[in-house]
Amino acid sequence: MEGFITHLNGEGHGPPFRCGYCAYSYLHRRTLYQHLRNHHQPSPVNSGPGPSTYSQTTARPNTFHSDKSLSTVSDGPVLQEPVFDFGSPIEPEESVPDEDVASSLLSAAERSVLKLRSVSYMTNVAIQAVNEQCHNLMQDTASLLKQKVLKFLATPEQERNIDQLSQEFSISNPFENLKTKSQQLACFQKKYGLLPPKEIYLRDTFVSRQHPKRPRLEPTQIHQSYQYVSIIDILQGVLRDPYLRKLILSEKPSSDGLLRSFRDGALFETLPPDLKSAIRVIIYVDDLEVLQALSSKAGAYKVAGIYFGIQNLPAELNSLLNYIFVTALAYADDAKRQEVWELFLSDMRKLETEGFDIVIDGQTYNFRAVLVAQIGDTLAAHEVLGFVSPSCNAFCRYCYITRKEMWADGLKVGPLRTPAQHNEDIRGCNNVVIRRATGVRGAPLLHGLRFFNCVKSSVPDIFHDLNQGVCKMEVKLAFREYVCKKKYLTAQELNSRIQFFDYGFVDKKNKPSPNFTFANLNDIKTYNLHQTGAQMWCLVRVFPFLLSDLIPDGDNHFKLICLLNQIMTIVFAHAHSEYNLQELNELIHEHHALFQNMYPGDLLETSQAAHEQEMEVQVELENSFENPDDPEVINQENLEEVELPEEEFHDEESVPLDEEIEVIDIPEVESVSTEKGSTSQTAAKKPKVVRMINKHHHMLHFVDFIRNFGPLINYWCIRYEAKHYFFKLCATVCHNFKNILKTLMEILQMKIASDKLKPSNRLTIGKRGREIMYVSEAPHRHQLSAFGLQPGNKINKVNSVVLKGVDYRPELFIIEKLRTQTTLPVFAQIEAVYVSSCEEHVYLLIQEWCTVKYDARLCAYYVTPSQTSLITVKEVIMFPSYRLLSPWRTYGSDVVYLAPRTIS
Repeated sequence: MEGFITHLNGEGHGPPFRCGYCAYSYLHRRTLYQHLRNHHQPSPVNSGPGPSTYSQTTARPNTFHSDKSLSTVSDGPVLQEPVFDFGSPIEPEESVPDEDVASSLLSAAERSVLKLRSVSYMTNVAIQAVNEQCHNLMQDTASLLKQKVLKFLATPEQERNIDQLSQEFSISNPFENLKTKSQQLACFQKKYGLLPPKEIYLRDTFVSRQHPKRPRLEPTQIHQSYQYVSIIDILQGVLRDPYLRKLILSEKPSSDGLLRSFRDGALFETLPPDLKSAIRVIIYVDDLEVLQALSSKAGAYKVAGIYFGIQNLPAELNSLLNYIFVTALAYADDAKRQEVWELFLSDMRKLETEGFDIVIDGQTYNFRAVLVAQIGDTLAAHEVLGFVSPSCNAFCRYCYITRKEMWADGLKVGPLRTPAQHNEDIRGCNNVVIRRATGVRGAPLLHGLRFFNCVKSSVPDIFHDLNQGVCKMEVKLAFREYVCKKKYLTAQELNSRIQFFDYGFVDKKNKPSPNFTFANLNDIKTYNLHQTGAQMWCLVRVFPFLLSDLIPDGDNHFKLICLLNQIMTIVFAHAHSEYNLQELNELIHEHHALFQNMYPGDLLETSQAAHEQEMEVQVELENSFENPDDPEVINQENLEEVELPEEEFHDEESVPLDEEIEVIDIPEVESVSTEKGSTSQTAAKKPKVVRMINKHHHMLHFVDFIRNFGPLINYWCIRYEAKHYFFKLCATVCHNFKNILKTLMEILQMKIASDKLKPSNRLTIGKRGREIMYVSEAPHRHQLSAFGLQPGNKINKVNSVVLKGVDYRPELFIIEKLRTQTTLPVFAQIEAVYVSSCEEHVYLLIQEWCTVKYDARLCAYYVTPSQTSLITVKEVIMFPSYRLLSPWRTYGSDVVYLAPRTIS
């Protein structure tokens, strides 16, 4: 047997291998060896016919056995036409599983994963993607070979050629024409719709590079450029998608009088008639640091991205990162130059006047586009629109109010800016006096378009104004009052309450970090709480639940946070009525009046020199307003906006301080003599003043912008900030900064092309707890039948399902009816979740709860189970609000409260 094995391991012996005793054929040597050991164990003496292979009888002459090789293996009789299979004999009783081959494949897979794991920059997601694609490639290869074998078996016996079939198993390298990057990009562009970015030359510059032949560095001239992908090409790709095209063309205004989109706002009526049916574009510009903030190279590769979104698409799609498009990447300093914007402006002018043509089902359709809004943080907006820094005296880009006027009267709105007056301001911006009075430093980078105007088309960002600004300031002032001054609780007790509060499933990703210290809360130089914007929103909502049992009634700080919470529930809503806007206006004025009453500041007149000195101090303070990276796990396709990552925001509009605040527990220190004999006065920190900040004033303009543009939630920047994470991750992984702009843009375009190949699943069913059954067998068959489902229909009972980013599961609450001017909202608890067999419809088994009252102190609704309501069925699309709620309870109480994020 050993000699036979040695013989077959030599050259010239290929599959199939046939047993000389019983004429069974095998594809693998191991299977033949196992068959011989189990059924034809040879005797020590060579007698009778021995095992043979197909090569002995029908192979080419150069593979015949020599006399030496036949000493222990004799030829068998003349055999019939061989029949073979993949690793098992034809007869069922002779079947032997090919465990060795399976074990070899398993070992190869394990070694592959181990090798990938050993590469430091390979993430879990990347390894999983490689494994899945390798598995798909193996399946495709096996399917191809199977088809060839079946085709061979289908041919007549006299035409079968075993040698030809054996050659079919020699598969050519499928990566032969994909070895280089240029080959890959050319293939992706031709077959998968890749849009290659254009490298646009700006100027020449010099860098220090390695000499090609000598071991030294020398100045090397290189081209400074930026990357651009035509917005026309991007929009053409969007309109070629039937699903997206249908959504864009089917957009309609609100039918119930509520403000839901730009089409319902006042500015839509001012659009030129030929642009009212056009694609509406909103543009976002921001800088991002692709390296770590503390890196020695920080700032050297600071990138500016020009993003845009399509307002005609539904809000749930605009929340997906795939529908936030990038048209240009440039270095941050270059993005302030007009040359970087010329191609974009040229394309937008063409879209506004000529549009582009697309052939659909043999017919040519023309589509136009119009730029309707610019969004972004205050600093980026001022740079793009030609305003002076937000720290200037005339800080507001919507009106002409000055900082002193805001400090004197926090409810005042200055004369509104108009396009005509703004043009006059641009012409006089070279005059220092006019520039200081108007806050205009020059012409905007976005100009020359039919509808867009930098005065009327720049929308305030509620994310930076509220979550990153006012919320941080006022919450820190409240915590400082309770922990450092009145000592209702210690910082450790505050952290304990934050850490162990039951936020529920819905808010578990947004729960605040318990990282507060006495020193941090007592430091009034900055209002940074080291919380993300999403965490700040959750902290404002949960604030009354954390402290209501400790804070006495009538406390102004407590009331201030409650007013801020009520304002946010309206501002972040997806639909507004006129009653909501009037209520919002009243709440903002009440909030500002209370704040200014608590922190009146210094209202005395000061000299111009003192005022300028105060401005310089303020600018220095403003640069300290930063936001740490989001510590939560990143889910890029999550539709729940507040659960998405936030990057570092360098917003120069910080927190000027307004009322004198004593520094707690820091005693004065006497003069200390130095070695040189002089004395240095070391005293307590200089008292500061707390005053209203720019973002407080921006809130006064919210109502007007909602009337003109629709809900401001459609224009907030948190989703665009999340797009930064992709570029930072790519830069960290590839670690190639020779032309970082080109690298990032090419990776992004390849990701877009790859995402088009993925199946567009509207929902994702949880991996556990899925049961497939007929409606007649379901536990809630009576309710499902009453809803209209047929008893013979199949249905899935699931523990959870994710639809458009929302995770529906039992025991959570959902709003069944919105509140009105005279009625409270109606809430229902989810009892069970069902999904149709086609996985297109989600049915919720709900039971209404009784809304007892609205608790103004907790900013939440007190609810109890209803004794009379029955379990009913509703499809998800039938609910007025998609947001789910977890029940909250105050300390030491079992009373259930529901605190909605928004009114709709």
